[in-house]
Amino acid sequence: MKISLNVDAVEFVGTKKDTNFDEVLKSIPTAKKIRIITYSIPDKPYSNKLDVLRKLRSDVDLRLILALPGLENVKIGGYIDYNSYEEQSLEDKITSALQRLDVKSFSHRPKIDICFKNHAKLIGTEDILYVGSANYSDGTYHNYEAGVIIRDKTVIENIYDSFVDKFITVPFYGDDLDKLRICVLELYESLEDACALLSGYENYNYVLTCIKVDADELIEKIDSIINKVEDALVPVQQYTGLCEDISDMLSDIKEYLCSLEKNSDFWDALESMDVEKSLEILNDVYRDELGLPNIPPSGPEFISEDTMFVPLYDMPFDEVENLIDIKGYWYKAFGGTEEIDEVHDDFNAFRGSVYTLISDILQQEEDAFKEQVIQNGHDSTIIK
Repeated sequence: MKISLNVDAVEFVGTKKDTNFDEVLKSIPTAKKIRIITYSIPDKPYSNKLDVLRKLRSDVDLRLILALPGLENVKIGGYIDYNSYEEQSLEDKITSALQRLDVKSFSHRPKIDICFKNHAKLIGTEDILYVGSANYSDGTYHNYEAGVIIRDKTVIENIYDSFVDKFITVPFYGDDLDKLRICVLELYESLEDACALLSGYENYNYVLTCIKVDADELIEKIDSIINKVEDALVPVQQYTGLCEDISDMLSDIKEYLCSLEKNSDFWDALESMDVEKSLEILNDVYRDELGLPNIPPSGPEFISEDTMFVPLYDMPFDEVENLIDIKGYWYKAFGGTEEIDEVHDDFNAFRGSVYTLISDILQQEEDAFKEQVIQNGHDSTIIK
């Protein structure tokens, strides 16, 4: 995902011992639409940054997207898995965030979403938007922070539509489905990582990151998260249909992982991948077809730590891609690509199933909330 928008005029803001997005903060009480995308939130529930949100009118379109900073990552195969989290750490951070947000004190029903992979900071309304380094927290007051202010309403709306609305998130309401939602999101992101890992072998730009395909760790990671989702299902069995759908999907993934462990064609294909040979071939293409100067010859000296990948930076990737068939040259060097592609497609299909389940969980929560509203005879914006 990459979004690029041209903005004619922006205002730069640099601060220390001040609020980097003060102008936006002042506009929030009268705004009709508010988007806050942040890595962290204030440490104390009585922060004025949270208080201003609690006092918003019930018709204000508020969406708050945050990560859960400080989560302890799981170690798999002796290495830290940056997209999987310790069970107790996850529960502690959920409890902490709920205490700070104090959702029930809001005068309206806020839309608060969790996104583990969010590190962006955007704070804005329909009229003004801040994009920069500062989180929507009090701690940023003490730091050097920098950002830009955008006032073009059309650009702001485009940013919301093309970037913010594309985030894969789950809602965070302080109810009994919170943990299940977050664990299902964790499963989605692990499958997303699997797809990226298994498609990366065909992209020379990806290999520059020196990421190795370790399918053993991949399977162990997904299996670990499946167990976590199963644990999260236990206290919410009252959602019968939803729990059955999730259990069926988990069973399908576990069965597939078992069969994958026995798929010798897949493992043989991974073993046949030869990155060094592929780099040698690609280096020949740079020298012979593109005529780039000062390229070291193919061979061990090119693969050495000092010179590896240097010629690959000599031209923008888009220009190189237009001149030569990058994928074609990788395929010449790598054997067994069809078997790897098949596994990639299978993981991608499971990812789609989990995404559908996230949507189902959202609808389940919404239906339950509406039913509660009807039974109590209150307006749908009042939190129970």
